[in-house]
Amino acid sequence: MDEAGTLSLEAIRGLCLIRDIAANEDWTLTIVFIGMDDLPDKLVKIPRIHLRLLDTCHFTQYEVEDTWRLLEKLHPYFAKLDPKSKAHREQVETIHEMCGGLPGLIVPYVHKLSYRLQSLKGEVDLLFLRAVHELSNESMMNALKESRRVYRPYKVVPGTPVEESADTENAPKRRTRRKARR
Repeated sequence: MDEAGTLSLEAIRGLCLIRDIAANEDWTLTIVFIGMDDLPDKLVKIPRIHLRLLDTCHFTQYEVEDTWRLLEKLHPYFAKLDPKSKAHREQVETIHEMCGGLPGLIVPYVHKLSYRLQSLKGEVDLLFLRAVHELSNESMMNALKESRRVYRPYKVVPGTPVEESADTENAPKRRTRRKARR
């Protein structure tokens, strides 16, 4: 369960109840809590849950060398880079900076990069690496902006009857009481 740090104590107890039911029914069920916030404090406050924790893994921000090793494992392009090359070091440092050294951001970035590399006809350089990052961010911002606008299924031309009908179609409906027939 990702973002488990946002769960209330009652919600965590509920998940453990589900786990208990699964165990009694001989179902295989493992619950993995992933999150930050105050998740460790919450789990310690409930001894019944804390004593059932199998393992805890604390993630920290990677150093540039860790980012390099992860990139080498994730994509063949990075496995070919030379650590002695200034240009190659700058590429890894740029990715490290853009992703904040967080593996949870580095992995999706490499996935996006891999997709963009399929259509690349030139060399990978800092401009390309930043462009992949910016295109993803710009796309997300545009999607958020579009999701907040009023949906209109067709182009409305100002001053036409279509504009008036579109306005009335999207206007909030008034509720009226119907007279009961006898």
